[in-house]
Amino acid sequence: MTSFLDSVSVGPSGVAALGKAQERFEQWGFEVLERDELRVVLRGPGMHSNREARARGASKVTLAVLGEQLVLDAQMGAADRMERFCRVFPVGLCLLLGVVLGTIFWFVFPPKIAFVAPLFCLLTAVPWLAIGPAMGQTVQREAREGLRSVLAQAREEVAPE
Repeated sequence: MTSFLDSVSVGPSGVAALGKAQERFEQWGFEVLERDELRVVLRGPGMHSNREARARGASKVTLAVLGEQLVLDAQMGAADRMERFCRVFPVGLCLLLGVVLGTIFWFVFPPKIAFVAPLFCLLTAVPWLAIGPAMGQTVQREAREGLRSVLAQAREEVAPE
């Protein structure tokens, strides 16, 4: 499982920044597993599409105040699952369609024509060998950016005016 570690300087208002970051995660459906004055552990609700909050790519988040730093340590389980789905599903679908259509066309059409549709399905899998991993990397990158934005917003909300 991929992990992500980041921190921001929050000065003496670390506990307030921790509370703001926790609020943000709870708005997105994260569940608090452990909580004390300087540390919060949250479990993510999972990521089911790329239209959800980007930070939901984290399956477990630990926020801690260390000195004047707000530290975020996240396990990117949901983003890993989405990345795997983006890599495997399109290619698998094309291959499955090729096999199913090949079987159907073998019995319905003459042998000289029967290979055209399955061959087309199999050829459509080729671009997905590059597109799928690129989409998966985008999901990972955006999940990390979402986590960074939580830290940045928590810092801004508690920054002295």
